[in-house]
Amino acid sequence: MERLEAWNADAEVTYSFHKLSGHHFGFLGGTAFQFGVGARYTRLETDAVAMGAARLGSAVASTTAAATTQFDGAGVTAGIRGTKHLWKHVSLYGSIRHSMIYGDMDLLAQASAVAVDETAGVAAGAVNSGGARSDEELSISEFQLGLQWQHKLKCYPACCFFRVAGEYQIWDLDSDAFVNANAP
Repeated sequence: MERLEAWNADAEVTYSFHKLSGHHFGFLGGTAFQFGVGARYTRLETDAVAMGAARLGSAVASTTAAATTQFDGAGVTAGIRGTKHLWKHVSLYGSIRHSMIYGDMDLLAQASAVAVDETAGVAAGAVNSGGARSDEELSISEFQLGLQWQHKLKCYPACCFFRVAGEYQIWDLDSDAFVNANAP
């Protein structure tokens, strides 16, 4: 059994570039860009549990291993988004964002084993556990590409839009917590 939970909360300031126009911009002609920079809070949690059991004659053995990782941190984020008009109210939408998050990571692990021989009336067991806490750096890169439908509102000086996009993320926790946990 495994569980992964990750989420972010962002606060950013954005700046919109005017549309690029003219034939010398090629495909980018008619493209609007928006740059953003700000702060990000990130929380990442993982849990994993593995269990096993075996019977050999009158002997029964079972094992359990569990591990939990939790990262909490804050840092900076920056990104650029763009829309390229394709047809009427439809545009191509793209976004690239990168964040550097600094925070604390907690690691907990436990393993246990039990063996019982029913015929001999003998049982043995062992439990081992450990934990570590370390300061870590988390790098998050995000890439989006999709389509956007946009329409200017007639009653207000605003517009509404709807996006359908695919997103790819890379979360890179450059952790040495396992090394630190075993250090003397």
